[in-house]
Amino acid sequence: MIIIRIPKGFEYVVGSFTPLHKSANYFANPSLVVPATKPIGNEETELSIKIPSGMKGNDYIEYTIQVKQKANTPLTNCSDIRKLQYYTTDKVDGIACPSGPSNPCPSITVETTARRGEVLIPLERADLNIKNVLLYFRCRKIIKKKLQFNTPSKTPQLLR
Repeated sequence: MIIIRIPKGFEYVVGSFTPLHKSANYFANPSLVVPATKPIGNEETELSIKIPSGMKGNDYIEYTIQVKQKANTPLTNCSDIRKLQYYTTDKVDGIACPSGPSNPCPSITVETTARRGEVLIPLERADLNIKNVLLYFRCRKIIKKKLQFNTPSKTPQLLR
């Protein structure tokens, strides 16, 4: 199985797995495990791809996937580098467990990659460019007048 570890803040784009090429026609195309993704610690996700049976020595497969930043999940530091990690695993059956609860032991999953690979996730940030800005404003002249009442005549007078 090929495991692709997707970092925190990103997710696999469902339906984007596409087999592109394989070294021979005597084995099937790779496919996703069902379910294809599972959450693991630190809010990361693993995407699992089945390695076709029948592959030999120097056989290979090529495929593409897409990942995207999760909605409403801003990155805390835009200069951080984010990477996909990938590695392979295999299940081993028939290992003797003389002191275990059953003999042979249940299947054991082992990592078969000598060194995990990494792929940088390009982090594209929007640039803000403001040009030819026109500002409009309206002035409203505020005039304050004060009315004063003369007590004897009770007639208001305008004071300036």
